[in-house]
Amino acid sequence: MQVDHRRTRIENDFTLEKARFIENYNLARPIMTILGDEVRQEILLSLIESGGMGGIRVGDIQKKSHVSRLAVSHHLKVLLDAGIICMRREGTKNYYYIDFNASTVKPVILKCTGFGLCAKLCPVEAIPLDDPISY
Repeated sequence: MQVDHRRTRIENDFTLEKARFIENYNLARPIMTILGDEVRQEILLSLIESGGMGGIRVGDIQKKSHVSRLAVSHHLKVLLDAGIICMRREGTKNYYYIDFNASTVKPVILKCTGFGLCAKLCPVEAIPLDDPISY
């Protein structure tokens, strides 16, 4: 009887953990879609490589990429609107940068990689019944 109770508890914990994972995944989907674009990935890499929070201008990003200045501006706006990058203005010049402390990228990365569900995605039968459960 104790084995059935433990199995039920494990199955319930797994179901709850899976539901949380699905909820977090659905919250992260818009950001993952935005980050799925190769041009935006290239732009993010340029921003990361530029380092610091001084930022980099559209023209400098365009020189490092294979797309037009207009396309770079469009992709920067998408990234900016999503909260993935930041912008600071000096007069008429805009400087784009990533603030890893304020960016929406940080919680998405934590949600997608730090959730720990992957370690628990195994059949209940694979868990030895005499081992303590650590949840």
